Amino acid sequence: MKCGTYQARGVLAISGQSHFVLSLNKGTKFPLEFLVVGGNFDQKMMLLNQFVSIELYVPQEISGSLGQNIVFLQKIEPCDPVYPQTIELKKNEKCGLSEKFNR
Repeated sequence: MKCGTYQARGVLAISGQSHFVLSLNKGTKFPLEFLVVGGNFDQKMMLLNQFVSIELYVPQEISGSLGQNIVFLQKIEPCDPVYPQTIELKKNEKCGLSEKFNR
């Protein structure tokens, strides 16, 4: 995955280290998990363990699905679980844009 803004649909959960994570395709051959940083804490708590549509910024290139990759929350809202769990690039951007995560 390249740096940029993405639209994703998945489940917002809490990791074993008590961090918010977005899980996509859990239990499949190609699961993805992103450590979600930023955004409104109360809003994330209200959406915990639910399917969400989330706009996020990827600050560094991601290769492979191993480990947790840090992403910065821009927008989040509940979504219908019938939608597939996907992630789509909305806008290519430079890596490490500090204005994206100084919120």
